[in-house]
Amino acid sequence: MRKISILLIVLILPLILAGCGKQEEETEATIKKQVEIQRIVKQDEINADLVLNGTIVPKEYSVIRSLTPGTIEYLAPVGSQVYMGQPLFSIRDSGIESGYFNALQSYEQTKVITSQRVQQAELALNSSQARLDFAEINFTNAKFNAEQNAQTLEDAALVSYNSSYNTSNRILIFLSDGDISNYEYDYKNVLTAYTQIKIDANNQFLEAAEKFLELESTTNKDELLDDLNQIHDFLLALKTTADSTATLLQSSIPGGEFPGSSISFAYSNALSAQIDINFHITDIIAAINNVKNIDTNLQLAVDQAQSQLDLANIEFSNATIAAQSAKDGAELEQNIAQSQFNGAAYSYNNLTLSSPFSGTILSHFVTAGEQASIGQQLIEVGNLDIIEISVDVDVDFAKAISLSDEVMIDEQYAGFVAEIEPIGDLTSGKVSIKVQSQERQQDLVAGSVAEVKFNLKYKDINSIVIPIKAATIEASGNYVFVIDDNNIVSRKSVTLGKIFSDKVSVISGLEENDRLVLLNGVFVSEGDEIEIISEQ
Repeated sequence: MRKISILLIVLILPLILAGCGKQEEETEATIKKQVEIQRIVKQDEINADLVLNGTIVPKEYSVIRSLTPGTIEYLAPVGSQVYMGQPLFSIRDSGIESGYFNALQSYEQTKVITSQRVQQAELALNSSQARLDFAEINFTNAKFNAEQNAQTLEDAALVSYNSSYNTSNRILIFLSDGDISNYEYDYKNVLTAYTQIKIDANNQFLEAAEKFLELESTTNKDELLDDLNQIHDFLLALKTTADSTATLLQSSIPGGEFPGSSISFAYSNALSAQIDINFHITDIIAAINNVKNIDTNLQLAVDQAQSQLDLANIEFSNATIAAQSAKDGAELEQNIAQSQFNGAAYSYNNLTLSSPFSGTILSHFVTAGEQASIGQQLIEVGNLDIIEISVDVDVDFAKAISLSDEVMIDEQYAGFVAEIEPIGDLTSGKVSIKVQSQERQQDLVAGSVAEVKFNLKYKDINSIVIPIKAATIEASGNYVFVIDDNNIVSRKSVTLGKIFSDKVSVISGLEENDRLVLLNGVFVSEGDEIEIISEQ
C-alpha cells in the first residue's frame, strides 16, 4: 500500500511541477505595464497654453475724494447710473462760498478800474503822438520855409541890385552924354568941370558893370553880401557925383532962369538922379540888412520849431512810458486779482464734483450730513460695461504676447489683450497685461478672480517640450523615464526650463528621437519592460 502511494506521488509530482511553471509564465506576461510614449522632436517654436489668474476690475474706475472741507449735503445713490459730467456729491461751506463771490466781485472791479486807467494812458499817448506828428510837420515846414524865405530874400536883393544898376546906368549915361556944348563959349568953366564929372562917371560906370557881372556869378550868401556892399559904395559915390553935377549946373544958370535950355534940362535930370539914387541907396541898405539877417531871423523860426519838436518828443517818450507803466500795472493787478479769484473758484467749484465718465455708483464711504476733510474718500464709481482683468506675466512670456491677441476667460468667454505695460517690474520680473472680454458678460463680476488662458507661440530654438506629467520633480533632482529598442525602461536626469500650463521645456537630458514614457498615473521603474499602447 505504501509502495503504491509513493509511486503515485512520483507520478503526480512532475505534473504538479509542470502546472506551476505554466502559471508562472502566465503571471510574468500579465505584469508588463501598458504605457503611452512620446517621441522627442526638437522645434524652434513652442505652442503652448499659459493660464494665469487675475482680478476683474472695471476698465474705468475711480474713487472720488473731497478737494474741500465742508458738510456733505448730497451723494448719488449706490447702484445708480450716472453720465459723464453728472454731479456725484455736493458739499456746503459758507466761508468758501462767500470767498468766491467776494473774489469774483473784486476781480471784475479790478478789470474795470485798470482798463479805464489803461484807456486814459492810451488817450494821453495818442494825443502826445498827434502833437509829435504836428511838431515834426511844423519843423519840416520851418526848414522848408527858411530855405524858401532865404532864397526869396536873396532874390529880392538881386532885384534891388539890378534895379540899382539899371538906374545908375541911366544916370551915368545922362552924366556922360549930357550936351551943353552949345553953351561952351559962355560956360567954359562949367564945361571943364562937367567934362571931369563925365570922366569920373564913366570910371564908376565901368566899376558898376564889373560888380554886376560879379553879382550874376554869386554862389553863396557871403558873396552876395559882399557884392551888395560894393554896389552900395558905388551908389554913394554916384550920389556924390550926382550931387556935384546938380550943384555945378545950378550955379551955372544965371539967376536960375534958363527954362528950356540944355543946362536947365540937365539940372532937372540931375535932381531926378539924386532922388533915384537916394531911393536905391535905401533899398540896397534894406537888402544888405535882410541878407545879413537871413541866418538870424530865419534860423530863429527853425530853432523854435526844433524846440517844439524836442519838447514833443520828450512828451511822447514820457507818455509812452506812462502808457506802458499803466499796462504793466494793470496786468499785475489783474493777475493778482485773477490768482485770488482762481483760488477761490477752485475751492468753490470743488464743492460739487462730477463723474469723470459714464458708469455706476459702486459704493459710498461717507453719509450725508458728515463733515468731509480734504482728501477724504467719498464715493466710488465704475463703468461696468467694460471690464478688465489684470494679470502678471513673466517677462519672457510677455515677449510672445501682442496687443489684440485672443484669449479665453474662464474657459468660456472670448477676450483680447487690451494693454501691455511697456516696462516690467524689475524686482518680480513680471509684466502687467490687461485683457478685456469681447462682450459684456454678466458672470464676470468686478472684484472677483478670473482665469485667463493665453495661447503662446514661444520662440525657443532647438527646444524640447514635454508634458509636465511625464516629469518627476523632486528636491534632489528632476528626471524622466525613457525606453530603449527592447521597450526596457531607463531613468534620465533632466534640467527643466520654463513651465507652461501643462507642458515644460527641457534644457538638457533628452535627445531628439528619445522615446519618453508618459506616465499618466502609471508607475514604472528602471528595468521594467513595458507594453506600448500608443505613441505620440
